[in-house]
Amino acid sequence: MAQGRLNSLQPTLRALLVAFVLVTSACATRYAAEREHPGWVRANGDEPTEQDDVYGNKVAADLQARYDDSQVDCGGASRPVVLCSGILFRATVSSPDYHAWNPNPNNPKGTVSFSWLRHDAQFESLYLSRYTHGFVLIPLFYADRAGRLDPYYKMEVVCVYPIDADTDRRDRNGCGSHALYPDTSRPCFEMGIDTAAKYVAYYQESPLFAYSCSIPVAIGDAHSAANFTMFIETIRGMGGMAFNWWNELLVREWPQDIHTTIPLEAFFYQSGTGGIDGARLDQIDFRAASGKWLPIIRFNMPATIDDRATFQYVPADQSRMPPGALPEP
Repeated sequence: MAQGRLNSLQPTLRALLVAFVLVTSACATRYAAEREHPGWVRANGDEPTEQDDVYGNKVAADLQARYDDSQVDCGGASRPVVLCSGILFRATVSSPDYHAWNPNPNNPKGTVSFSWLRHDAQFESLYLSRYTHGFVLIPLFYADRAGRLDPYYKMEVVCVYPIDADTDRRDRNGCGSHALYPDTSRPCFEMGIDTAAKYVAYYQESPLFAYSCSIPVAIGDAHSAANFTMFIETIRGMGGMAFNWWNELLVREWPQDIHTTIPLEAFFYQSGTGGIDGARLDQIDFRAASGKWLPIIRFNMPATIDDRATFQYVPADQSRMPPGALPEP
C-alpha cells in the first residue's frame, strides 16, 4: 500500500521538481546576466595614488563597454539602467571658489545637473561651448560591492529630461515647473505624458524650455526602470533635435568636500577642445585633496547620430607630477 501511495505521488513530485528546476534556472540565469553585465565593481580605496596606465586603460575600457551596452534595467522594475549602464557625467568650468567635484555652493536648487551618454542616448557635444571638461561618476551598482568600512557616498538620480530643461529656474528641486511656463512644463505624468510617443508629440522647441517635462526615476520607485526607458526612447524619437542638444539628469545634492568618499571614476575632456588644461587642474586638485589619482579620459563624441563615441586613456594627457609627490592643497 505504501508503494502504491508513492507511485500515485510520483507525477506530483515530478511536476514539483520540474517547477523547482525551472525557477532556480531562471534565477541563476538572471543573476548570471547581472554578473556578466559590463561593469567593473570596485570599492573606495581601490584607486591608485599616482599615475597608473594599467588602471587608466581599464577605466577607459569600462566606459566604452557601458556606452556600448543595451541593458534595459539593472535587475528589476525599480532599478533604472542608469545605476549600472551608460556614462553619467558632469561638465564643469574651473572656479576659484570651490572644487570641481563639489556642488555649486551658490546654487540653492538642491540637485546637481548631469548628462548620461550611451549608444542609444546620443548627443554631439557637452553642455555649452565653454564646458569642455568634467568628471564621471562610478555607477551605483559598481561602487562598494566589496563592503569596505568607508564606503562611497551614495548618489541618487531623481528625475531626467531628454533635452536640457533649464532646471535652475524650476521648482521641486529642478524636477517641477519652469518659472516662465508653469502650466506647460509640469512633471510629465501630471500632464498625462506617460510614454515616449506622447512626449515626442508634446515637445516643441519654441518657446525654449516651455514644453520640457521631467520623468521620475528615483531608485526604489516601482516603475523607475520603465520610466528611464521612456527617457531613452524619447531621445531616440526626437532624433536630430535631441542629438544637437544634450540630456539632463538631476542628482540629489551631496555634501561639500567629501573628497575621499565621492564616487568619482575619472576626469575627462572633449577631444578637439582646450578642455585638457582644465581636466589636468582638476586631476591635480583631486589628488591633493583626496590622495587618490584618477585618470583623465579623452571623450571622442559622435559626429553624427549614427556614429559611435569612443573613450581613450592617453598617458601623455595626464598631468605631470613627480612619483610619490603630492601637490599643495
